[in-house]
Amino acid sequence: IARISAVLSIPGMGSFLCTGLLFAFLSYIAVFKLFVVFCELFPQRYTDFTFSFLKIPSVIFWGSGINKDTVCLTFLCLLLYGVYWVFIRFRISVSHIVLIGVSVTFLFIIRSHVLIALLPGLIFWIMKNAQRKVASGILNTLFAPVMVVSTVVVVIFLFTSLSGSFQQFSVQEIEKRAEGFKSWHQTVQERSGGSGYTLGITDYTIGSIIKYAPVALAITLFGPFPWQVNNIVMLLSCIEALYFLYLFLKSFIARGGIVRVLKSFDEPILFFSFTFTAILGVAIGLTSFNYGALVRYKIPLLPFFSVFLILLMPETIRITKQKFKKPVSTVRESSAAQENAT
Repeated sequence: IARISAVLSIPGMGSFLCTGLLFAFLSYIAVFKLFVVFCELFPQRYTDFTFSFLKIPSVIFWGSGINKDTVCLTFLCLLLYGVYWVFIRFRISVSHIVLIGVSVTFLFIIRSHVLIALLPGLIFWIMKNAQRKVASGILNTLFAPVMVVSTVVVVIFLFTSLSGSFQQFSVQEIEKRAEGFKSWHQTVQERSGGSGYTLGITDYTIGSIIKYAPVALAITLFGPFPWQVNNIVMLLSCIEALYFLYLFLKSFIARGGIVRVLKSFDEPILFFSFTFTAILGVAIGLTSFNYGALVRYKIPLLPFFSVFLILLMPETIRITKQKFKKPVSTVRESSAAQENAT
């Protein structure tokens, strides 16, 4: 991050404020590119997607400063933008391939766990898109279980390979780092009264992770809870979390229960948003042990958690009032112009 800041400080003329504005500007460009992608995929929901990508307070605040969270969010959005054009739209170009390579590299170096959480849903999205293009009828039905099994096998193979090649991905190293986070945040809480929490987890075996995963995910998505608020910053985070809880309950009620929600996972974007949110949410909840850190760590998943909830709702239900008609036509026209140019 210091090296990236050094590069951006050159056009920023050595000013902290100007360098920070460049970080925010580049982050906004990346987020807006992904926003346009989702508008092309679901043009009828563009007003709701403005909330997902442009209006979440914590994402705006923590995703626009000189820190890891801004860089992580930027390259996450650019990676998905490049994957969309190369593997979903099959508009292969050197710039898109370079964009994917650079984004993967920076995510791997800065926050590799975000990249790992991204893989299952991303592979499923790519394979599902290929299935829809090459298979139909009975072949489509037969290909579905093969695709799911293939996705699981590829993810396990990649994680095993990473664990063998890079010490930081081994189970022992992950457990060691999680214990380090826990010890440090508990020390900070004892010395300065930080906003810490504990799950009671004593080891990071597969059984323990599965046991505590629901609680960890709930804390990540809906924490801090009202009874844990002890300062103004936590209060603001609590209000945002309560709004997401409201959207969560509203979407599940509108869909009509868990069974119908599971049936809707045939939509690859819905499945991608769910898996990325669930995997990263559990990882963050199990290792943060501090709400101050948790609020920052979870900003990459909040836009996709919001997309997941929005797509669960019927099109007649909107979370953002539709006031303007022009943006949809503008997005479509720009998309058509880009396709013609390509």
